Amino acid sequence: MPTRSHSGPKTRQSANAKWAAQTTEHLRDISEDIAVVSERFLHETHSATTTPEDLALSITALHRLTDAARSALVVHQRSSGRSLSDLAPPLELTADRLRKKYKPQHVITQLESRPRPRRSPAGSPRSDSAFSPKNELLRPRQRLACALTLIQRQSGLTQRTLAKHMKNNPSYISRILSGEREASWRHVKIICDACDVDPDLIKPLWETASDIAPTGHEPDRYLRAYLTALHFAAGSPTTTQILASTRHAISMEELRQALDGPGVPSWPVVNHVTTALLGLPEITRPLWRSAQNSTVSTIRAEAFG
Repeated sequence: MPTRSHSGPKTRQSANAKWAAQTTEHLRDISEDIAVVSERFLHETHSATTTPEDLALSITALHRLTDAARSALVVHQRSSGRSLSDLAPPLELTADRLRKKYKPQHVITQLESRPRPRRSPAGSPRSDSAFSPKNELLRPRQRLACALTLIQRQSGLTQRTLAKHMKNNPSYISRILSGEREASWRHVKIICDACDVDPDLIKPLWETASDIAPTGHEPDRYLRAYLTALHFAAGSPTTTQILASTRHAISMEELRQALDGPGVPSWPVVNHVTTALLGLPEITRPLWRSAQNSTVSTIRAEAFG
């Protein structure tokens, strides 16, 4: 006998602004964690040294994350005063089952104590397959080194001349330009000043390579500054070349917005642009999230005067 749908009004949970805000943040954290684990899983499936146990651990981690996301979404729906009946079909559970399975206080407690996947600092060496010889040039220090090398070559100055400006020997400069040696901001400024280039052009690359928090820009402007720096380090490819690298997964308008604004494009767009410019999405993702949150906050503030 077919199940009859209820024709009466949907049962709604009383709103709880605090829980709604908390679950919003948890959903964002979980989405980032899913991306981190998925990226690791992708590398594992392409590595000859990966064991079935490694793959099983990643699959289990993804399962736990999706369950955490489901619980956060259900509580967010209830805390926002919306009906669970709307979530029942896509989550393949009845509204009553969702209500009983995901009790708000218990879910919030579980989410607050949820362990997050570890990720290496942006500028530190990594032992996993993420930095195999195939993509060694994607490392933040290498992107900075590529940018500095381009600056030196385009200026026509020799490494010996730069060494004199830095009051050091040419081999020291050579190791900085190859990415073998970490560059201090003082060294970066000396090289840029000697080559008549604004050091702020590549400052986001240096901050990323040095694991220093973003400075000097609003979040949306900083994201664009970072992508612009990646663009320079990649040899300033044309828009046609970038779009070809993305296999035309994004449009010309989306690419221009990512590099020049206004506003903040969606994550898939930023992800494609980052990859095309030889950057690491895991570096760009928190910058995008900060920019996205900043834009949303500004819109809300303007809406409420």
